[in-house]
Amino acid sequence: MQKRWNKPGSLFAAVRQKPVAPAKKGPWQYLTGFLRFFGRNLRRLCTFMGAIMVFGIVVFLIGANAEQETYVIPDQMVLTLRLNNGLSEHPPEMSLLGGFSSLAAAPLTVRELVSVLDYARNDNSVKAVAVSIEGGEFALSQVQEIRAAVKRFRESGKPTYAYSPSYAEAGGSMGAYYLAAAFENIWMQPVGAVSLPGFDASMPFTRKALEKLGVNPQFYQRKEYKSVMENFTRDSISPENREMTASLLGDITSVMVMDIANDRELDVDAAYAIINRAVFTDTEALDAHLVDKLSYYDLLVSHLRETLVGRADNEDLKMVSMGRYHKSSMGEMSPKTDKRPHVGLIYASGNIVADGSQGGFNSNLAAADRITNAMNRAIRDKKIKAIVLRIDSPGGSPTASETIRRAVVHAQEKGKPVIVSMGTMAGSGGYWIATDADRIFALPSTLTGSIGVASGKVELGALMEKIGVNWEGVKLGENADMWSFTKPFTPTGEERMNAMIDNIYAAFTERVATGRKLTPEAVERIAKGRVWTGNQGLELGLVDELGGLDAALNYTATKVGAKTRDEIRIVDLPRALTPFDRILELMNMDVMMGHVATTFMNMLGQEVKQATMPGVTVYDPALRQGL
Repeated sequence: MQKRWNKPGSLFAAVRQKPVAPAKKGPWQYLTGFLRFFGRNLRRLCTFMGAIMVFGIVVFLIGANAEQETYVIPDQMVLTLRLNNGLSEHPPEMSLLGGFSSLAAAPLTVRELVSVLDYARNDNSVKAVAVSIEGGEFALSQVQEIRAAVKRFRESGKPTYAYSPSYAEAGGSMGAYYLAAAFENIWMQPVGAVSLPGFDASMPFTRKALEKLGVNPQFYQRKEYKSVMENFTRDSISPENREMTASLLGDITSVMVMDIANDRELDVDAAYAIINRAVFTDTEALDAHLVDKLSYYDLLVSHLRETLVGRADNEDLKMVSMGRYHKSSMGEMSPKTDKRPHVGLIYASGNIVADGSQGGFNSNLAAADRITNAMNRAIRDKKIKAIVLRIDSPGGSPTASETIRRAVVHAQEKGKPVIVSMGTMAGSGGYWIATDADRIFALPSTLTGSIGVASGKVELGALMEKIGVNWEGVKLGENADMWSFTKPFTPTGEERMNAMIDNIYAAFTERVATGRKLTPEAVERIAKGRVWTGNQGLELGLVDELGGLDAALNYTATKVGAKTRDEIRIVDLPRALTPFDRILELMNMDVMMGHVATTFMNMLGQEVKQATMPGVTVYDPALRQGL
């Protein structure tokens, strides 16, 4: 009897067998093998996808139930707000887990905060407002919008309180205290400090360091104030850049000092002296009238109850977050029953690019394809009578900017007025897309203009030689390697670069002249790549009116037959995806598989390009020329 360990097919027998060359497989064998593998694992795949769908549906139902949660607004309340992560321009996309969040969890945007304050000033159940400023970045333009709303709330006679453990956090930024100064009462925790150091704009100039490394930045600009690439091409600040920066900081500082002096009833010279002193300890801040009381937040709550309802322990006066108040008291009517004129609100935030997929999901990009789609949707929607374009962008691709600008003109041609509201920045390409608007609003500290263009590349040939890398290849065409990062521009390449830049600059200034109804000479005087504040832009004709998004919406309301923004329905475009939308995306297998296939083919194409034309794929086309 044959021993078990020596039977054919046993491990021992397999080891003793002589190796046999595997049979060559043809395309049909590979295909049938893949189909057998797919068939064996089909059940597991279906089970896995089914589990994902079930989980998503459960999350959606929980989220829907949370959204239906009811909260009874008390008869007496203080609206509270905790700012521990700065201010946000627009809400983030809702995730699948968003359903687990409570009603008050989602942070309010600047527009929503302004709406809450304006609504609450006429609500008799709201007795006061208390805001705790704890951290984060505060863009001056956003602060100015909130400050204006706080001032309007104060006109109702209701008290306002700002509190912070310290107004010297986050690197000593002035934004936190600038916001607090708009409130009637400023409290600070003992041992805190107030930081009002003014503004410092410093930047590194790396040309000498890059030369030592063998890095050759080759950038061209139109014109002398277009300093976007100066950090790489120079070893010191240019006179034009110094002049422009000093002008910007001077104007912004002047506005802030005047506002704080008026808020705290200080002499302007005394306010400038405070800026020069920079930092105040808790008692120094109290003596300088920068804060009104040194105490703690829980004692502020007790103070509010004692002041407003007579007893510190009287809990009939509720502390209600602005988020909960916004959800429960200011809910929008159903679109089917809402007869108010509709206004589309479209955001152009971040660097301007052609394709929104360039930065991945949820990226901070002003993508021409997405903005154009939103514009087209507003055009098709007969209920939408006008469009507000909110811009917060430093610029980007000229071609993408032109695409968005054309979408604005197209909307106007279809009878939809377009009003622009500028946020923190609407410069370069951010201004390009605003030029044809029916009216442009900006905040005093908005950075705008920068009518110019810069373009070029970084050439690393000397660096490659230093580290022993030899790049060789074959080219077809005299300038086929124009964008190669291992070779400098040839004289012909430089000529072509300058021709392209001149063409873009001429197109930019022509569109500004047409859109703003200025002569070419007037545009040239305020162009040259120079950045201006909103205050300066108003004087120069770059903007029409100073004001925030609320002012732009109020103006738009008058264009569609209403009196104020309270009498219009604001439709955010494109609509943010809900958890249910995400489930539908997961269930759309054709789209998902198509996306996977497209991604794979793009990756394969990039590999082929990298192997055949290595210099081409180093630079993203959107970065080759920029505003």
